[in-house]
Amino acid sequence: MAADDVESNDDSKYPSGARRIAVCLTLALALFLPMLDETIVATAVPTITNHFHSLSDVGWYGSAYLIANATLQLPWGQVFTIFSVRGSFLVSIAVFEIGSLICALAPSSLALILGRAVAGIGCGGIVVGVYTYPSFETPPSYDRGTWNYIRHRVRMRPSHGGFFKTRLTWRYCFWINLPFGFVAAVSTLGFIPASKDRDTRPTILQRIKSFDSMGMALLISGLTSFLLALELAGTEYH
Repeated sequence: MAADDVESNDDSKYPSGARRIAVCLTLALALFLPMLDETIVATAVPTITNHFHSLSDVGWYGSAYLIANATLQLPWGQVFTIFSVRGSFLVSIAVFEIGSLICALAPSSLALILGRAVAGIGCGGIVVGVYTYPSFETPPSYDRGTWNYIRHRVRMRPSHGGFFKTRLTWRYCFWINLPFGFVAAVSTLGFIPASKDRDTRPTILQRIKSFDSMGMALLISGLTSFLLALELAGTEYH
């Protein structure tokens, strides 16, 4: 009985009922952003290549996004640890939206690749945030159910890339991310609480000093070099 009382008291600090469902839907919507982006852009790459006459850049439309995503996830993890989880999550959504906006307005293939890299940076933060939040917002006994729910919602993403590139223009493959990102950000502000230990946390300057900048720089440069070698092997270099 005592153990049950302790577990009940522990669970009382987590959102319950409709609030918990709202948190799960918010996380699912945020994770839906990069998943939708990957699905849509993959079908639009041939049209983008024809538009910019950039057959030599076709591999970079996906690689710039994936390399930035892969190399920045660990640094994002440290950011989420040192700074506010909700604030870091909102920043990652904003970075992804900025990358999508750059892609939508891209006047050249190089600008599009830059936008894909920026979106990949934001995607890395979104993924880390979605993995981080359930441990704060749901009891440990609900973690598996929460993740199953989020994954189920994300799997429901549509594939509209063909529609955009034939009926509208390939740029709408990136414009579509903006309203979804706005809703995800508003939902994050509305349903996911801010950190409650704000008074006991170190100052911003102290948190910045605790960031392992040298280690992150070595990690990012090493991973980027490795992934670039895999990307260029057999294409640029034989």
